[in-house]
Amino acid sequence: MSYCCMPYRVDFKRLRAVRKSRDAALLARVVELAKEFGDGDEDEDEDTGEDEEDDPYDAAAHRFLNGEPPDPATLDAHEHVMGLVCMLCSAPLANCESVLKRIRAQVRVADEARWREGGSFANVDRLQMELVQAHLREVEAALERHAVADRIELRQLFAAGYPGSPISASSSFSVGYMTSAMVERARGVLDPDAWKELAPEVRQTLSVIRRGIDAAGERGYGVQGEASYSSQIVSVVPLNVARVEALRGSRSRVFYERLLFSQVHRSAYTIQIHQLTDEEFLAWKEKHYPDDPSGEEPAPDLPSVPRAAWELLHKTRLDEERADFYAMALHLICVAIGTPLENAAVAPADPSHFAAVDEALESGGLQPQISMQKLIFGGPPIRMPQTDDFPTVGYMAPRTVSAARGQIAGRDWSQSPEEVQRTLHLVNGWIEEAASRGEGLVCFYQ
Repeated sequence: MSYCCMPYRVDFKRLRAVRKSRDAALLARVVELAKEFGDGDEDEDEDTGEDEEDDPYDAAAHRFLNGEPPDPATLDAHEHVMGLVCMLCSAPLANCESVLKRIRAQVRVADEARWREGGSFANVDRLQMELVQAHLREVEAALERHAVADRIELRQLFAAGYPGSPISASSSFSVGYMTSAMVERARGVLDPDAWKELAPEVRQTLSVIRRGIDAAGERGYGVQGEASYSSQIVSVVPLNVARVEALRGSRSRVFYERLLFSQVHRSAYTIQIHQLTDEEFLAWKEKHYPDDPSGEEPAPDLPSVPRAAWELLHKTRLDEERADFYAMALHLICVAIGTPLENAAVAPADPSHFAAVDEALESGGLQPQISMQKLIFGGPPIRMPQTDDFPTVGYMAPRTVSAARGQIAGRDWSQSPEEVQRTLHLVNGWIEEAASRGEGLVCFYQ
């Protein structure tokens, strides 16, 4: 499938002043543009048959606290809520992660090849899952060789799901746990430093498992294990499994507030904060966020994309899981305050085409100063979560644009394919037009 590149020249001082500006006029313009472009229109709910009022994550939280089984139709929401529950019931532990650098390097090579050749994201996703799973099989084989696999059941630790929940169906990670009784049986059986035949990454993961089990045993806790396919990290942390089970059906209003807060502030909700007792948490929240249980001013009733724009204009902390909506909202903000540029040569265009342009730029000695990958996939120009999906966002800051002015026009591109020459001519025009006004470039690809 081909996507379109949509470039804008933008006053970066104006753009970077948008965050938390509470600009009512800009929000009103974004709402108008959303209706015009059909982004986040209320008609979406009619097409999907979903009620705008229904929040599957909130419903999943209530089902958990009411002691009801998860809704089979919204297991992803249940999984998300259980991730928050377990985060709130875990304990801090230094050096609890095994970063699989060798696998990460293999994934990076595959991703770069996908970029050059215009391949599928799905192939890279499948590769990283297969490599991490193969690593866990190596770890399991080491446990079997040393006759301790019955004391540390690796599939229980990394693939049993969250306590009392269906096994995770996520394609980005695998999760499991061990109860305190399992931890007690496993204590003292691992000695990866003495197992000389181990590959370095296997020894590293076994050391992380041992560290997590020892720390959990000291507290009388269980442990939670997670293998992230997308980041190629294996982690083990102490988990108070008994508390997770006690919360199920507890109808705890305070814990519900803690879930609401961690839903909004997951990246900033540090382990020091979530280790507070309920009373300490309520006092802390009242001091720092007195007006709203989710921690900040409640958003108005708006469709998804305008609501994301409102959050960009009002909120300090943003929900990483809404990154795609923030990207769409940023696009509308650039439409509102920027100027669209000619894009005929890149509408549509495959990633392989941009890779070919980058190869030409590299041969012309213009990289990394001018990079299509950075301009289209490099990330947003303001502080906000970066989406792993479409639309992608990239930019060139005004200083970079100014330095690049005239560089493309000053080279001979006659040896490059005609379609590459057309795009180089186009990008040169973008740079010239933005530089002449002291502005930067922002590109969206969707």
